[in-house]
Amino acid sequence: MPSSTLRGIILIMVSMTIAAFAGAIMKLLGEQIPAYLVAWFRFLGMSLLLLPYLIWRFGFAGLKPARPGMQMIRGLSMAGATTLFILGSQTVDYADAIAILYAYPFLLAIIAVLFLNERAGWPVWIGVTVGFAGVLLVIRPE
Repeated sequence: MPSSTLRGIILIMVSMTIAAFAGAIMKLLGEQIPAYLVAWFRFLGMSLLLLPYLIWRFGFAGLKPARPGMQMIRGLSMAGATTLFILGSQTVDYADAIAILYAYPFLLAIIAVLFLNERAGWPVWIGVTVGFAGVLLVIRPE
């Protein structure tokens, strides 16, 4: 296995571990403060961590998006999704909330076909359908 592939696998595994801890912390905080504040602090923290690197790597010019309107829509969508995840995770077990997130590839494939005019062949649909069936099995194993 090439070292770049192994490096990518390790980075993804570390990323998923951090995301799991972050999600658990968001669920705990969501029980104590409003969900929108949890989301706001999450994005503030990420911004403070990434801003120095981005300025160092790309300069201040790299902070200006090419399409500000689309970036605003993306940011609002992420803030809304995060807030709704926090609210939803308060009513279900955290393991179930994470399992539901694995429906994302199924939804992404549908959205890509409908709105981005992407083409998805049978292997894609078979893969996302089997994955979605796995999600349903985890959530409702009976």
